[in-house]
Amino acid sequence: MKDQSNIKDSPYFIGENEESYRLLVDSVRDYAIFMIDTEGYIVTWNKGAERIKGYTSDEVLGKHISIFYTKDEIEKRAPENNLKKTLKKGRFETEGWRVRKDGSLFWADVVFTALFNQHGELRGFAKVTRDITEQKKIKNEISHLNETLEKRVAERTEELQRSEKKFHDLFQNNPMPMWVIDSASLKILDVNEAAIRHYGYSCKEFLSMTSLDIRPIDEKERYLQLSRTSKPASYYTGLWKHLKKDGTIITVEVSADDISFGGKPARIILSNDVTEKINAEEKLLLLNEELEDRVRQRTHQLEMANKELEAFSYSVSHDLRAPLRAVNGYAKILEEDYFKVFDDEGKRLLKTVQHNAKKMGVLIDDLLAFSRLGRKEVYKSLVKMTDLVENVISEFKKDLSTNTKINLSELHPVLADYSLMTQVMTNLISNAIKYSSKKEKPVIKISSEKKGNEIVYSVSDNGTGFDMQYAHKLFGVFQRLHGEDFEGTGVGLAIVQRIIIRHGGKIWVEAEPEKGATFYFSLPNIELK
Repeated sequence: MKDQSNIKDSPYFIGENEESYRLLVDSVRDYAIFMIDTEGYIVTWNKGAERIKGYTSDEVLGKHISIFYTKDEIEKRAPENNLKKTLKKGRFETEGWRVRKDGSLFWADVVFTALFNQHGELRGFAKVTRDITEQKKIKNEISHLNETLEKRVAERTEELQRSEKKFHDLFQNNPMPMWVIDSASLKILDVNEAAIRHYGYSCKEFLSMTSLDIRPIDEKERYLQLSRTSKPASYYTGLWKHLKKDGTIITVEVSADDISFGGKPARIILSNDVTEKINAEEKLLLLNEELEDRVRQRTHQLEMANKELEAFSYSVSHDLRAPLRAVNGYAKILEEDYFKVFDDEGKRLLKTVQHNAKKMGVLIDDLLAFSRLGRKEVYKSLVKMTDLVENVISEFKKDLSTNTKINLSELHPVLADYSLMTQVMTNLISNAIKYSSKKEKPVIKISSEKKGNEIVYSVSDNGTGFDMQYAHKLFGVFQRLHGEDFEGTGVGLAIVQRIIIRHGGKIWVEAEPEKGATFYFSLPNIELK
């Protein structure tokens, strides 16, 4: 660290005649702008540097710039190499991780500029650092910005080398349009290259204008009123309409600070063109509105289709009952009157007809139950799930083998439709009994737990299970995974899913072949008041 007592002897020491430039640079809050001597020691420090890097001027003046580099960069002699590259090129720009006072890292865009006096002697370096951690994610935009900066800096290198107005040069190098206006007359006192390029006016034209001249007519009165009422040293941001030389009206986000310029009250302005951003947001809003309208239309179409499907299922199921009753009736007549005269094959065929007719009847009943769910009102009350499941289990006890074990834990009560919950538990428990029936010691477990705003119930068995790659088929109508090995219509789980969804919940399953399956369903945990 260098002796700070020698800083006033530095060619960078800011005298009173340059106080306005100090204020100008300090007003640029998003950039760390400072000078370093020929050996890399810090001799000036602005407020932007203090905000970005965390050091006050007292803490950092006289220290080497290596304090901002990572250990890996220091080992590679990056600080020294950057100065050498800057000296060689006149200007050097780089990106990389930099270290704040608290040890945290940020991705920095750094510009070094070598400064020479009129004799061509190196006086040191100007260093501009910008925190672009977020911008780094938008690589294409940053790349375009870097190219623009390099082009502009290359065009102005000769002028910067001759200039004795170091802070004014830094103001000129800001990539955002900036200008300084007189607080009383609103006359433009200074302007940077970015403003000249973006707005189309030459520097001479800008300096003959007031800030009113870049406002459309409908913005002038608003601007005058704000200029008259705003207090000294006020800071504000806002959206404005600006007028470019070619007549184009753009939307800009403006930041302003009151400063002293040439000993007079002035205001430094930074302008960010957000026209494309706002246009994109408006287009996105319009697209969202169109999408919402399409969703509403599609939802209506789906609701109509569902109603038509429900009506179709209901009608078909009813229409199938009549011929099915006829088949059952004639089969019964054949069994009662002609069974003795049938040979063995005839008797087998008759039993097959009766079995399939019975199976068809069950399928029709399930299909009717499924179609009715779409029209059935859900009447919710506090359901004591433990009592409900005990009632369901009692209905199955006469059909259970003696070695079947059912473990029922205390279940959380829930706000639901009692009859529909009975149907859910009946289907899930009957499936568990059915698919574990071929095990030597069938075990069925029923439990629940609270998870956040939900209650999750589970019914598991140690039965035949299935491959999870087919799990998505389980809850579809007529979808069965076990063929004729186990009786069923493939409608039960579709009914269960529909009931759970109508209660605002969801259902899922975990299984493994020959190791059983566990069905889970969740319901909202709503307490009655």
